[in-house]
Amino acid sequence: MGEVIANCSACSGEALLNEEHLENPSWICPHCNIVNVTPAQPPSRSIPVPPTPHPEPAALATERDEKKSVGVVVAIAIIIGIAVFGYVQTKESASPGGGGSRSGAYQVRYQVSAPTRIGTITWQNGNGDSQQDSTDSWKTWTSPTYTMRGGEFLYVSAQNARDGTITCQVIIDGVVAESNSSEGKYAICTASGTA
Repeated sequence: MGEVIANCSACSGEALLNEEHLENPSWICPHCNIVNVTPAQPPSRSIPVPPTPHPEPAALATERDEKKSVGVVVAIAIIIGIAVFGYVQTKESASPGGGGSRSGAYQVRYQVSAPTRIGTITWQNGNGDSQQDSTDSWKTWTSPTYTMRGGEFLYVSAQNARDGTITCQVIIDGVVAESNSSEGKYAICTASGTA
């Protein structure tokens, strides 16, 4: 039989009664708290029990197809992203000054000059390491000549030991590629670039 709906005799509110209420003739209205007596026969209107929902095979197929579509869209987006990134990287390395490097080997040396004396010198050597020398006796200093590959970082920095103008130069294949000067007591000059 299940559950039935009964109307309160005082407020006409509906109450849901189960089989236990039907066996025991009295029940309390949840709306007005009045004691009611269950009729000898239950009301004719019973509560329908909804069927248990089961997904239909067509609905499952549609959901599966939607998941496949999302996966395909994500895969295409990743492929496009990789292609665009690769194109931008290729474009930058091929353009002048865009991070590309020249090919071949170059003869590189550094030179520092000051009117009185040079204090400390730091430079990038042929192994890619930073090297330093301190002296208070040179007016002109020239590094050994290094064979550097295109794109390698070149750097020289020096500090003046006295007053005057100190100049740092990067020389590639006998041509001054970068030159900077600083003036004053203990001034520092720096010159850098790529082979």
